[in-house]
Amino acid sequence: MIDRRRQAALLLCSCATAVLGQSLTTSGPVPTFVTRYAPLMYLASTEEYFPSHLQTHLDNTTPGEWDDSTNSSSAVSGAPSSLTLANLDQSELSTAFVYLNARPSELTVPTSAWLNSTYGKPNSAGMSAAETIIILVDASEEHVAGTIDAYYFYFYSYNLGPYVFGERFGNHVGDWENSMIRFVNGVPQAVFYSAHDDGDAYTFDTVNQSNSRPIGYIAMGSHANYPTPGSHNISQAIGQLLTDYTDSGTLWDVAANYQAFWFSGSNDSPNFTVADGSTFDPGFLYYIGKWGDHALPESNPAQSDLFGYQKWTDGPTGPRDKTLLRQAMCYQNCPTNTVLPTLSSAAVTPVGSSTPTGSSVSQFTFSLMAHRLLTASVRAVQGTVGPTNSSHARVRRFGMADTIQLVLSATAEQASDGAALAGARKKNSSRARRVDQQAMTDSLGASSKAQYKLSATLQGHTADVRSTCAPRSDLIISCSRDSTARTWTRTPGSATAWEPHCLFQGAHEGFVNAVSFVHAKHADGQDVLLTSGQDAIIYGWPIPSSSGSETEAKYALIGHSNNVCCLDVGSDGRIISGSWDSTAKIWINFELHCTLSGHEQAVWAVLAISASENKGTEAVLTASADKMIRLFTGSKPSSASVTFKGHTQPVRALARIPEHPDMFASGSNDGSIRLWNLEGDAIADLGGHDSFVYSLDVLPDSGDLLSGGEDRNVKVWSADDGELLQTITVPAVSVWSVSALPNGDIAAGSSDGILRVFTRDTARLASEEELQNFDASVSSIAINSASVGDVKKQDLPEASEALRAPGRKEGQVIMVKTSSGSVEAHQWRNAAQSWQKVGEVVDAVGSGRKQLYKGEEYDYVFDVDVKEGSPPLKLPFNSTQNPYTVAQKFLTDNELPPDYLDEVVRFIERNSGAVSLGNSAPAANPYNDSASSAPDSEALLPHKTPLTFTSANLAALRTKLIAFNDDLRTASSAYALDDSDLDKLENLTSTLQGTPTVLPANAAASASTIVPKLLQWPVDKRFPAIDLVRITSCHGPAEAWLSRLLENLKIDSSASAKDQETNAMLALRSLANYFATPKGKTIMIKNAVTILNGLYRIGEAQLSRTGYLALATVILNFSVLAVMRDLDKTSGTQLIDLTQKALTRQEGEAVYRGLVALGNVLLSPNVTSSLSSSTLTQARASAQKAASRLPEPRIKAVAAEIAQLTL
Repeated sequence: MIDRRRQAALLLCSCATAVLGQSLTTSGPVPTFVTRYAPLMYLASTEEYFPSHLQTHLDNTTPGEWDDSTNSSSAVSGAPSSLTLANLDQSELSTAFVYLNARPSELTVPTSAWLNSTYGKPNSAGMSAAETIIILVDASEEHVAGTIDAYYFYFYSYNLGPYVFGERFGNHVGDWENSMIRFVNGVPQAVFYSAHDDGDAYTFDTVNQSNSRPIGYIAMGSHANYPTPGSHNISQAIGQLLTDYTDSGTLWDVAANYQAFWFSGSNDSPNFTVADGSTFDPGFLYYIGKWGDHALPESNPAQSDLFGYQKWTDGPTGPRDKTLLRQAMCYQNCPTNTVLPTLSSAAVTPVGSSTPTGSSVSQFTFSLMAHRLLTASVRAVQGTVGPTNSSHARVRRFGMADTIQLVLSATAEQASDGAALAGARKKNSSRARRVDQQAMTDSLGASSKAQYKLSATLQGHTADVRSTCAPRSDLIISCSRDSTARTWTRTPGSATAWEPHCLFQGAHEGFVNAVSFVHAKHADGQDVLLTSGQDAIIYGWPIPSSSGSETEAKYALIGHSNNVCCLDVGSDGRIISGSWDSTAKIWINFELHCTLSGHEQAVWAVLAISASENKGTEAVLTASADKMIRLFTGSKPSSASVTFKGHTQPVRALARIPEHPDMFASGSNDGSIRLWNLEGDAIADLGGHDSFVYSLDVLPDSGDLLSGGEDRNVKVWSADDGELLQTITVPAVSVWSVSALPNGDIAAGSSDGILRVFTRDTARLASEEELQNFDASVSSIAINSASVGDVKKQDLPEASEALRAPGRKEGQVIMVKTSSGSVEAHQWRNAAQSWQKVGEVVDAVGSGRKQLYKGEEYDYVFDVDVKEGSPPLKLPFNSTQNPYTVAQKFLTDNELPPDYLDEVVRFIERNSGAVSLGNSAPAANPYNDSASSAPDSEALLPHKTPLTFTSANLAALRTKLIAFNDDLRTASSAYALDDSDLDKLENLTSTLQGTPTVLPANAAASASTIVPKLLQWPVDKRFPAIDLVRITSCHGPAEAWLSRLLENLKIDSSASAKDQETNAMLALRSLANYFATPKGKTIMIKNAVTILNGLYRIGEAQLSRTGYLALATVILNFSVLAVMRDLDKTSGTQLIDLTQKALTRQEGEAVYRGLVALGNVLLSPNVTSSLSSSTLTQARASAQKAASRLPEPRIKAVAAEIAQLTL
């Protein structure tokens, strides 16, 4: 057996002189800049095949040699019995005819867990368990002196090809992709993104970046790399049907876990040397065979071919086959681009993996076209057929070749003259098959519809208009937080005027959140208005025929136990309701029929589907705050038949697509609108809203989709291709509801209490004066700068220049600087080919100014709309606070359901623009992670697990440390870090990014060198240093740091109060984290007296609210030592006194932790033995006082347990 590495080394040694095309640097450590500027990659949100361990892949494959003459694979003679990274370089495997075959064959049925590699899905910190393979090439002679090409290779055990006509093309076992960054003297110059046969390159300053790291997007299934999210055409051969899809799904920091190698030699005779610190044997890099099975032969019935693209293809070759030594950035000498690709505004990203999506005119068009074309074709051939499982099944029944011919014929004819697609035929079939010609024309035709403009403004409500419906073109129904519902009728003889019809009030206690309409034929001959609200009751009101008549509720539907926030009435008369009680209910003839259970949180949207609309079976769709959509089928379903997963935040809206009864749309707080079929497949994802999507409806005349949301926009989406046709901005904070009128007009209810009607019909347009007034009110609205990010006037373009350039897509918003110095927001209108001013950006409330609330100063005091049924409430917030702590208190103070914790946190983060120190991107939820104080069982005492503060944004922290260090260097400070120290900082933070259980020796050595320096930085620059200690303490605490941490708990007259509060809070969090490791516990036990003394001397004015929470956590963690008998009695008096200090606070969480600490101490005889009975009695009494002062259930529960303790 010949070792190929030794063979390559001998070849290199035989060369007497350097050969052009060989690299220079061949060994050593990975340069810091290679990891500092490493790409940040986003895996698609619907990815099923994640980064894989190379060895796991080898463990599940067997080398085989392919014989073209027999179209079969045979065992490789002399091959090792088991493959390893080290033995892949054996000569027996060094042939291009060797393939790594899956065991058993997974090519056509990829079901094994090792192919999915779910272990490789990056965690919340962006780290994947699968290693990135970094290959470093000194390309000085190929490019310019000092050039290093850093390749970042990503391996996946399975590649899932894109859909075309219901089939995936390009599937194979094994998948290598890569990005490359070219550095010159350590400075990044350009980035390459691999995609299929080659890829594209861009100058470094062109690509999107985060903290100077380039961002990339990994396509769903194929894993091709792209610089932008969206749809990416792979081939022009068949009308752009082969398309990759990317989005901002799961973040992968490819430098968080890697193995690195130096390349030397030439492309034909490479040599690989392990970089310092890496452990993988480089043998696998010499393997020249394929990393997966051979393609299925054409004779295999499972194989198919489409314009040269096979369904099942060869596995790929490895990194050595990628022309590692090159002059250009790409394999095939592509140019280096200076402009990112512009994606079509109509680009719609299909989500999910089991839905046949493709793209002819667009991939959305094909999804709808498949429903029309394929169903019609099946009917033409087979007559009336029974229901199929999915459109995928229809494709198979009709036949791949048939489908291709039909669509190609249709597309060619449409492209040539836009005529109707009459007479499309399958030319190669013995039987002609007719096509639903009008449906094809509708699908492929471009939209040329008129734009919506204001028709009427309906004023009467005194608070937010929360829900609307429009059963007739001359009747609109609305409800409001003013506790009323109203009907509005069109003024007789007028095309634009509306007038109040009837007022419905007096029945509900609290806010009215939802309305719907029961047709007279289902309600004893009289139309009935349904209302629901905060009192958990649904009322039915007969609608009087005459205006101004008295109204009285005739029906009261009682059954829900909490706020009823949504209603829908099916065409069969069934009433569906959804509630905060996590259920939906079906009512027939105004009586409860059944309850639909299964959701874990509030049901926020319901949709009735009648039997006539669903192949003879009635159904109900429900959407929830638990991010799920559920389908219940049958008359009295006991459970959901299908669960739809895909949204990343609560789902707020549902709408049926009448033209396609087996399809519906959903809108979510994640800002997306998704299209689904009833089998559970996701069809497409429409991205256009910048915030929560609250409402959806479908226009009856065109089938276009309507949406409304918190970005104060109504959007109209084309039914033909998913293109965003129009964005209508209203002068309000939120558009709560949109409803389509039968005549094609739109009714929109918003947070300003106004109901507006928009129309495409020129006969129903408002007067010119009203239109001008509406535009003026939109343009004059003030936009909080916090809601649009960090607006820097000096970096904005001048309005006079920027507004002359056309926009890229409908609804695009830009910020411009006017000649007067103000900042304006303008939105692009495709129809008018012009920019419309939609607001003026003003300073956020918290931008350097304080607001008073209940006698205290805050950076922000928000008016918060908390979902259905809650009035606008005051939410005070300081930028240094943990948003989760603030949100929890807000919900508790206002007696709101805990389901809304995440939503309130997102509101704070979106509107404050502030990041809580130590809890960044996003803030850790102390109620769901290691900082949680939620009990694991009914008994709360004793509590034996320390609480910690582990959330971290190390990239941001590192950036801040480097920025402050630059300031100190400029000031020639003795505590500034030198270049060697900065390398140690990089090493430490990179190691911490991987969240090690125990800090490795090299990282611990780095910490011991730089932390003492950092902790002596000036007070106003010390907070990131202490935050680094906080994070490091979870993995490798040091006793030497304690004295410096305790210094931050003392009053410093030279420092500002704000700096002292921040530093003290972070120091306390650091101390809390010492308890996370055995080493740290030992340090805390040894120094308990000193630390407890330091805690006791903290002054009342030194700590913020978050500081007190951190203090209570340290006290709690010391009590854990006590209850575990690790703390001796000398600490008893200090600890019991500190628990009393925590119980005097107003913050519920701090008091709760103080109570648990007290309970632990009282259960620790080794500590209580030194305390007098009067001290113990007084301590127990203080617990009861705290429970009386803050009667939260959890506080009362702990206090009750303490009261039962025997002292």
